[in-house]
Formats: sequence, structure tokens, C-alpha cells
Amino acid sequence: MGGICAKVDKPKSKAELPQRFLVLVLSSSVAIGSYYCYDNPSALQKQMRVYMDMESEADKDKYNYYANLLYTVYSVPNVILPFFGGYFADLLGARNMNILFSGLVAAGQLIFAFGASTQSWPIMLVGRTVFGFGGESLSVSLSAIVAEWFKGKELAFALGIQLSIARVGSVVNDNVSPWLASEWAHHDGVPGVPETLFFGTFICAASVICAILIVPLDRRADKILLDAGSKLHGGDEEEMHLKDVREFQRSFWLLTFACVVVYGCVLPFNNVAQSLLVSMFICHGSCCLPADTKAVCAAKNNKAAITAGHVMGIPYIISAVASPLLGGLVDRIGGRARLALGSSVVLIGVHLSLGLAGPDDFGIDYTYVPLIFQGVAYSIFAAALWPSVPYLVKPHQTGSAYGVMTALQNGGLALFPLLVAAINSYYNSWVEVEYMFCLLAGLGAISGLVLNCVDARNNGLLNKSHYGEVEEEMKRPGSPVVDETDGMVKTPELRYKGRQVSMESERKPLLGAGGGAYGADEYPTGFTPQIGGHGRVGRVDEGEGEGGAAV
Repeated sequence: MGGICAKVDKPKSKAELPQRFLVLVLSSSVAIGSYYCYDNPSALQKQMRVYMDMESEADKDKYNYYANLLYTVYSVPNVILPFFGGYFADLLGARNMNILFSGLVAAGQLIFAFGASTQSWPIMLVGRTVFGFGGESLSVSLSAIVAEWFKGKELAFALGIQLSIARVGSVVNDNVSPWLASEWAHHDGVPGVPETLFFGTFICAASVICAILIVPLDRRADKILLDAGSKLHGGDEEEMHLKDVREFQRSFWLLTFACVVVYGCVLPFNNVAQSLLVSMFICHGSCCLPADTKAVCAAKNNKAAITAGHVMGIPYIISAVASPLLGGLVDRIGGRARLALGSSVVLIGVHLSLGLAGPDDFGIDYTYVPLIFQGVAYSIFAAALWPSVPYLVKPHQTGSAYGVMTALQNGGLALFPLLVAAINSYYNSWVEVEYMFCLLAGLGAISGLVLNCVDARNNGLLNKSHYGEVEEEMKRPGSPVVDETDGMVKTPELRYKGRQVSMESERKPLLGAGGGAYGADEYPTGFTPQIGGHGRVGRVDEGEGEGGAAV
């Protein structure tokens, strides 16, 4: 009997290995450097304007253009790169791509810091471009490796933990970077912006080390699975082809559109949050008086920037705390499409309340409530969005699906900062910018509503819970039993979700109905699902799911 148990208990996927949580901590730590440095321009916006000697009213529009361009040049290459980042993560292994992409992030931050030290906008823009070559592709490869280690287990919880730890970098940046620039101010009171950016380079270097540490753990897991007789992803199974993107179902594209517009009213807001908060709720215009000396003006801007940094970090603090809790909750109760809709509606209220406040009516305390709700809505949306992807595509397409979504997201994030700069310059006001964010959140609500309608016709794939689904199915009457003579499964016939499964000679992934792909939970050796009568694994009957869409 002991030999039988040994055979049954052999791991069939990385999700069954205890070291998955160490991999989760390391992969999350890899993301800290990217998250910390991504918003350096936002946290240092007021101080960078003083450092670049562009605090005059005549230079305002020019500075706003360059400050927003720092985010656009980051996003433009990522309209294409994340798809290939996901493709190569699927093809070459996420663990190898993590090292490459985190190295590009560190190199880009180093160039950006050097450009700031020479007060050269062109060099700074080159640095942010190189940073962008690694940043979003790194997010894709990290998501792919977490999905590989947690698919069929605590996937939403794991992605929530990853976002939570990574968001520590954002929170620290918002609070620490303005303080460091003030502490490292030059003798004439000019903020120490280059020194603060070089500090970010060291954090990125630490992230590269974490990426390297993942490699031996992942290789060891591969060896354990091979010794147990399990087939590794990327073996003889279907390979991902670029044309397979056409097979992604409507739910995926609706979710992607929601991702573009909802993130479009969250991240670009944070890009300009410091200037917006200082102008509307702290200084109520310019912090400096005409009679102020340069040193006095710099001191006022430093103080305002530090105050704004504490407040603008609220959404990310909430995200860091709530993401793993919400991820675990989503794993168990589902409701992904409904949560995407609800979070968009909340964001409409957030930006409407900030826009209607007016530039002179309220102090900084007024912003706490809207920003708390923004943090809650952002956390809910992220907890619903990213774990939904593996249920809408085949297992071998996961990395590429994340890449497509991230690429299109970056198309919006390349455009929206320039729109923000143009609207602010044209109206000389942040109120109209807030109305633009309301419009984006409204589009997110509309797409969320349509997504729920489509999901209802798709058997509630996104809104239902998938936690322990396969394990429970295997416990039902008619499930395979173990032959005590050799520990092999001998049941001649099995019905999974009402469909008969026949015996064949090789192991294949267990695929769910209506687009759900359960690649981490496989049938025991000796079984191959024959689903829907199409003659190939991964198709459902006409009328099931979305008209027989590929799962």
C-alpha cells in the first residue's frame, strides 16, 4: 500500500510543490525595483521642475510636456514588446526572460539617473525608453511564472500577493523619493534629484539578483516533475503560434478593453497626482510668491511635494494590503466580471468628486476619501482582471495572452499622458483632466456591463469560483480508482462536466468548458479527454461556451 501511495502522491504540476511560495516571494521582489522606479518622475515632479530650472510660468507647458513624455516613451515600445515578451516567456522559459527584462530595467534607470545629473532631457528619455523595454515585458514573464506555479491552486491569491509586494515599491517611492531629494538638496536648496534616481538604480540591481535566484528553484522543480513522470509545459503539447491570438474569445477582448480604460484613469492620474494635489488642494496655485528667492521657492516646493507624496501613496498602500486578501476571496467566490464592473463605477465617483471640488474650495484633507476609494477600486479591479486570463485561453497561450493585454494597455498608457498634458495646457486647469478620467472610468463600466452579459451566456465562466474544481470532480461517482497491483488508474470511462472521457496512451491537460483551461490539473496517466466530438482536445460542442470557441 505504501508503494501505491507513493505513486498517487507524485506531483503532477509545480502547483503541488511547497517551494511555490518561495518562488512567489522572489518573483514579487523582482517587480519591486520596476514599480519603485516607474513612478520616480511622478514622485519628484515638483522637485524635478526646480532642479531642471523650469519653474517659471513660461516654462510650465514645456515642462509638463517633457514630464508626461517620460511616461509615453516608456509605454510606446510596449505596445508591441509585451506580446513577444509573453511569447518568448512561453517559448524559452519565464525564468530566463526575468533576468533579461530586469536587467533592462536596471540599465534604463541608470541611464535615466545619468541624464538627470547632466540635466539632459534627451538622455533621460533614452533611459526611460530602455527602462520600458524591460518593464512591461518583465510584468508579463513574472505573471507567466506565477501562473505556472499556482494554476489550479491559489492563483488569484498568488497574483494578489505579487501585486502587494511589488506595490511596496510604489508606496516607498511616493513617500521616500521626495524626502530623499529634499535631504540631498544642493547648497543652493535645489533638490537632489540625480542622487535620488541613482538610489533607485541600486533597488533595481537587487531585483536582478532575485530574478537570478528563481532559476535554480525552477530548474529543480522541472527535475522533480520529470522524475515523477509528469510532462513539462512545452514538451509534446501544442505550441503557441502568433495566429492563435485570433482564437481568443470575446470575453478576453472585453476584459482587455476594460484593462486599457480603467488603468488609463488610474496610472496616468498617479503620474500627475503630485502636481494636481499641490495645485488644487495644497498651494491652490503656485507655491512660490514673486518675491521669493530661489532657495525659498525650492523649500516651499519640497515641503508641498512631501505632503502630496504622503497622500498620493494612499491608493498603493491600500492595494498592497488588500490585493492578497481580495485575490484569495476571488479564488473562492468568483465574481470576476461583476467586480470589474463595480470597480469602474467606483472610479467614476472618485474622479467626479475630485473634479467638482474646484481649485480653491478644499484643503488636502478632502482628498483622503476619494483616494481611499481609488485604492479599493484599483485593488478590486486588479484582483478580478489578471487571474481571469488563464481561464480564457489555453495553457500554452497564457504568457502570450498576458502579453497581448499588456501591449494594448500600454497603447493607452502611451496616449493618455499626452492627452493629460494637452488638456491641462489648453484649459490651464486640472478640473478638465479629472473629467477625462471620469470618461475613461465610464467606458470601463460599459465594457464591464457587456462582459457580464457575455459571461452569462458563457456559463458564468468568469463569475463562478474555480477553486478546487478539478479535485472535487475527481471525487464524484465514476471517478478513476487506483488498482492496488500497480497504482495505475483502471476506470474504463469517466464523465467530466457531463462529457465522456475515453482512454488513450498519453497524458494531456484537462480542459474545462466554455473557454476554461485547467492546465495545471492533469488526468492521471492513461487518460486523454475527448471533448465535444470535434476530434481534438480543447474544443467544446457547438452551442457550449461562446459558440464552440476554443478553450
